[in-house]
Amino acid sequence: MTRTPSTLTALVRAGFSQLSVAQSGLAEGGWEPDVFAPSAHPDASLAAVLSLRFAHPVEWAKIQRSAQRRSGWFSSPESAPG
Repeated sequence: MTRTPSTLTALVRAGFSQLSVAQSGLAEGGWEPDVFAPSAHPDASLAAVLSLRFAHPVEWAKIQRSAQRRSGWFSSPESAPG
């Protein structure tokens, strides 16, 4: 069995309860689990971010570029849609 960058242990430590859903969503966005750890509800936060990303891709790309310039919070340009 091959280990993925977002191991189940890391997901649990970050507070995720829906592990397979979280693993898939984090992989889609290119994020590490610890990005969502400060949230009171990491599963809901991840779902909201993914929903925003796909419902409003142009706005999402603007937000991501701005955040990258200021803090590097988002992982990479590849995680922007389109």
